[in-house]
Amino acid sequence: MSHLEQLQQSIKARARRNVDGNDFVPYPWLADLFTLDKIQLVLDDGATEDYERQDVAKRVQKSGIVTFATLVMIGQPGLVRHFFAQDLGVKNSGPDSKLPLEKKKLEEEFPKYGAKFWEAQYMFSVPTFPQGIPHRIYGVEIRLPFLQAAHDPGASKKKARKGNFGTVTKAKLPPIKYGDADTKGLSLVKKQLKSQGDQEYKGEVRCLRLLNSTRHESILELCGSYTRGGTHNFLFPEATGGDLHNLLQTDPRPEALSDDETIYRAICGLASALENLHCFSNDDMDLKLLGCHHDLKPKNILVDGARFILADFGLSKITSSQEELEHLDVDRDANFEAPERRNYTVELHPTRGTGRPADIWSLGCILAVLLAYMKGGPFKVENFTEQREFTTTMPGTSVEFVCCSFHQRGQPHEGVARWLAGENWCSSSSTDRTAAEVELVELIKKMLSIEPSVRPEISEVVRCLRCITLKKASEPIQAHLQGQPSAETAFIDGRNDEEHPGQSMGLEYAVERQVFLEWLNRIDGASTDPEQQFLGTHAVFTQVYSTVCAIRDEFRLLADAARDDTPLFARLRRLNSQLLAPFSPADQSSVRTLAELKVMPKAQEMVRKSRDSSSAAKSLIVRPKLGPGDSTSNEKVKMLLCAANVARLMEKSQSAVPKVDPEMVTLLSRSDAEASWYDTEEEEHSQSREEDSSASEEIEDEIESDDVSEDAGEEYIDQEEEESREVRSFRLGNLAEDGSTTPVIVEELEILSADYNQEKMSERLFSSLEMVMSLPREQASLFRSLNCAGICLDTKQKRIRLLYRYPDAPASVDMQLRPRVRHLAEVLGMFRSSGPIDMALGLFVSINERLRLARDLAAAVFEFHKIEWWHKSISSYNVLLFFYDDTMKVNRGSRRMTNEGNDPPPRKLSLGRPSLIGFSHSRPGNADYSNKMHGDSARVPYRHPRYAGADAPDASKAGGYLAEYDYYSLGLVLLEIGLWYRLRRFATDRTQSREDMRQELLLRWVPLLEGTLGALFASAVESCLSGVLGSSGENPGSDIVDEKFERLVLRPLERCQLP
Repeated sequence: MSHLEQLQQSIKARARRNVDGNDFVPYPWLADLFTLDKIQLVLDDGATEDYERQDVAKRVQKSGIVTFATLVMIGQPGLVRHFFAQDLGVKNSGPDSKLPLEKKKLEEEFPKYGAKFWEAQYMFSVPTFPQGIPHRIYGVEIRLPFLQAAHDPGASKKKARKGNFGTVTKAKLPPIKYGDADTKGLSLVKKQLKSQGDQEYKGEVRCLRLLNSTRHESILELCGSYTRGGTHNFLFPEATGGDLHNLLQTDPRPEALSDDETIYRAICGLASALENLHCFSNDDMDLKLLGCHHDLKPKNILVDGARFILADFGLSKITSSQEELEHLDVDRDANFEAPERRNYTVELHPTRGTGRPADIWSLGCILAVLLAYMKGGPFKVENFTEQREFTTTMPGTSVEFVCCSFHQRGQPHEGVARWLAGENWCSSSSTDRTAAEVELVELIKKMLSIEPSVRPEISEVVRCLRCITLKKASEPIQAHLQGQPSAETAFIDGRNDEEHPGQSMGLEYAVERQVFLEWLNRIDGASTDPEQQFLGTHAVFTQVYSTVCAIRDEFRLLADAARDDTPLFARLRRLNSQLLAPFSPADQSSVRTLAELKVMPKAQEMVRKSRDSSSAAKSLIVRPKLGPGDSTSNEKVKMLLCAANVARLMEKSQSAVPKVDPEMVTLLSRSDAEASWYDTEEEEHSQSREEDSSASEEIEDEIESDDVSEDAGEEYIDQEEEESREVRSFRLGNLAEDGSTTPVIVEELEILSADYNQEKMSERLFSSLEMVMSLPREQASLFRSLNCAGICLDTKQKRIRLLYRYPDAPASVDMQLRPRVRHLAEVLGMFRSSGPIDMALGLFVSINERLRLARDLAAAVFEFHKIEWWHKSISSYNVLLFFYDDTMKVNRGSRRMTNEGNDPPPRKLSLGRPSLIGFSHSRPGNADYSNKMHGDSARVPYRHPRYAGADAPDASKAGGYLAEYDYYSLGLVLLEIGLWYRLRRFATDRTQSREDMRQELLLRWVPLLEGTLGALFASAVESCLSGVLGSSGENPGSDIVDEKFERLVLRPLERCQLP
C-alpha cells in the first residue's frame, strides 16, 4: 500500500457522521494527522520536485491542510502547488482561507478533477465552534459538526422543544482530540428561529453579543451564531439542570441546590444578570445603554449546577431611549405578566407598552415561587399555584378560563397576600421565620406592587438580595454565637471552664466575635440605604460571600476551645479584615472601635484576675473615653492579651526550664559586668567606668544607652563598630540562686502583640522556646547553644528574659573572671581595615580561627535541621563569641598602633567556640503553623529574598519559611567570616532589594573568598547563596535540602579545615 493510500485510509477512519447523515473530519483531527513527515512522504509519490518538496510541506502544514486533505482524497496531492501559486502572500491567506471553492471555478481551473474536488472539500470545510464575535453565513452544502446520536439517527430531533420564537435542540461536538470518547465533546443547545427575517435574529444577536461582553456568570453565553440556508441559529452551552420550570417540579432537589443558601446565592446571580441588562455598561466601548428582558418566566431561566442563568433574549431590547424599551407582544406566559400588560377586564391583549418595572414584577413572581419551593418542594409550589387560581370570563364572550396570575384583574391578589403572610408554610409564631425569609418576603411584596412606579429598581433589588443572602449564610454563625457566652458575660481569660469545656473564649475570640456582629448590623442597614455601595458589584459580593463561608467554617472549628488543633485566631482576624475591606476606611475603623468598646471591660477584668500579671494590671488597665472622637486603641487590647497569655503560659508550664522571679535577676552594664578586666588599666579609664556604673543604676532603660556609648568618646571607634553595638542581641547580668550569684547572659524578647496576643500562637512560640532552652548541657554544646539557667517574665517591661549560663572555659584556661562576650557583628565592626588584619588595633584573626568558626556554625545549623528544627533568625548578631584573655581590651584604645617603631607586636584574636542565640521564632520544620518573624533593619538583610516574614504587605499571601532559608542566612554569615567584613560593608545601598543584594554578592564578593579562605570555602558559600540547595522557590522537601547542604557545604568546609 502506497503512502497515499495509507493516508487516505487514516482520513476515512477519522470521519464522523453528523445529524444530517454526512461524513466530516474535524480540523483538529486533520492537523494532528498531517505531520511534516507524512506530508513529504505523500509528495514523494507524486510529481513534486525534490528541491521544493520540503518547502511545500511546511506551507501545507501552516495554511493548507484542508486543501491538501481534499487533494489526497481525490488522489492528486501534487496539485497543491497550483493552489499556492495563486496565493497573494498575505499573512494567514493560504489556500484554506478561500474554501469552499465554487464548482464552476474549479472545473475551469482543473477540468479533470474540479468536480471531484468540489464534492470532497465539504468533508473537511467544517465550521468550528465555539466561535468569535462575527455571525457566519453558510450554504446548505456546508456540513455542520454536530454528531449523530448513536443507534438513533433522529434522537436529537426527538428532543427538540418548540417555543414561541423557535425550536431548541441539543447538539454534540466531537472531542478535540482524536480517539477520545464522544462524551468529552462539548454539549451545546441550538436554537433555530422560526422567522427567516433579519429583524428578529439581528436584535437578539446584538443583545447577546453586548451582554456576553460583561462575562457575567449568570448570563447565557453565546457560543456561536450562524445562518444556514436562510435559517438563523444560535448556539449556547447546555445547562445541566434544564430550566427553572423543570426544577420547580423536581423532588428531591438536585444535589447542587440541596440547601436553601445555595438557592439564595443563585437568586443573587440571576438578579445581578438582570441588572446588567437593565443598566448595560461597557467601559472599553465607552457605552451606557438601557435594557429590558420583556419575557421573564421560569422557562427562560436555565439551571446549571448551582447557578440560575438568564436566557432567551428574543423579546429583549438594549437601547439608549427609555421610550424604545416599551414593548407590546402577545407571546408571553400570562401567569408571570405584570398587571399593566393585561388586567383581564377589557381584553386579553396588552393594553399598553411595558418596560423595566414589568421585569421587576416578573422577577418578584419568580422569587415568590422559589420561596415556596424552598419551603416544601413541588408540593408547596403547587399549593401556591392553587391559591392564586381565579376564574374569569374572556371579555366579550361567555367563555370562562382559570388564571393563576399574581394579580387579580389588575388588583392585589388576596391569595398571594395570604401566602406571603405565611399561610400554609409558616406557623403563627414569627420566630419560625429566619431574618432572611422575613426580608425576602418584604422585598417580594414591594416588587409585586400594582403601581409600576412604586416597584423598586433593579439596583435596589440586587442590593437587598445580596444583604439577604449574606444574612442567610451567617445564620449558622449566629446560631453558634447564641450558644456561646457573650462578650459581656463570659470569662475571657483563656482558661477552660471545667463545667463547660470548650465554651470559654479568649479575648481575641471575643473581639473578633464582636467585629462580626457589628458587620452584620451594618448589613441590616445596607439593604435599605441606597448610599451604601460596599456591595456594588457582583465580584465584590462574591468575595464577601466566600469570606462569610470561611468565617463560618472557622467558627465551627473554634467551637471547641479545648482542642489541640484549634485554628489560630489570627486567621479569624484576617477573615474579618477581608469582610470589612469593601467598607470605607472610616467605616472599617468604626466597626473595630465599636467591637473593642464592648469587649474592653472584660479585658480589664481579665488582667485583674490574672495572678501573675498584677503589676501589668496597674499600668495597662485603661478606662475607655467616650467623648467625641475618642475610642479605645486596638493596641491596648493586644497588650492586655499579651500579658495574660504569657502569664498563663508561665503558670501552667511543666518544662524543666526554671521559672525565675524577675527580682532575682540583676541586669548589668558591660563595664560593670567586665569590671575585673579593667582593674590594672590606666587611671584615666577608671573615672569613665565609675560614671558608667552610676548611670546604669538610675533606670533600666538607660542600660541600653550605656552599653552603646561607654566607649563613644574614644576617637578610634568608627561608625561601623558603633552601629554593630547598637543592635544588642543580649545583655549581661547576675542571677541570685541558692544563696549565691551566678553570672548569666540575658536574651530579651519583646512580647510583640503580633505574636503573643494570639493564644494558640503564643503557646507555640513559648513551647518552641522551652524546647530549645531545656536542652541538656551535652546537647546544647552539640547544637552550639547555651545552657539555660531559667526564664522569667518582666511584665513591667513587657519582655520575656532567657537566662543562659556561661559556657565552660577551655581546659587550658585558668578562669577566674567572667569571660567577655561579644556578638560576631561587633567583632567584625571593630576591625576597620580591609580584612582580618588591623594594624591600628594591633590585632589579626588567623585563617584557622575563621575556618573553625565557619565549620562550627555550619555544623550547628545542620544538627538543628537533622532534628527538623529551623532557627529562622541566623545572623552575625546572634552568634556569640567568648574571650578568656585580655585581647578585647583593645576596645579601650590601649593597644592602638602608632607606627613609631616601639609598638608591641600584633596579637592573635582567638575566637573560640561560637554559641547561637535568637531562637524566639524557631520552630519544627514539619509544623502545621507559621510564625512569621518581625525584623529590625539590621537583621532583615540576612533573610532570604523570598521570605518577607510578618513585614510582608499582605501576610496572608506571603510564603512560609523553608529549610533553605536558614542556609541562605548562614551563607551570609560565612561570607562575613571569609572576608572578615560586616554585611553592611558589602550592601552599602540601603534602598537595594534583597534579591539585588544577593546577585551583587554572588557576582562581586563571593569570588574573592577563593583568595582569602580557598576555593572549597568559596564554593560552599556560593551553594548557600545561589539557590542550588532549593528548587526554584518551591520546597522540594527539607530532607533533600539538608542532603544537598551536607554534600555541597558541610563536606567542603570540613575538607578545607586546617589542622
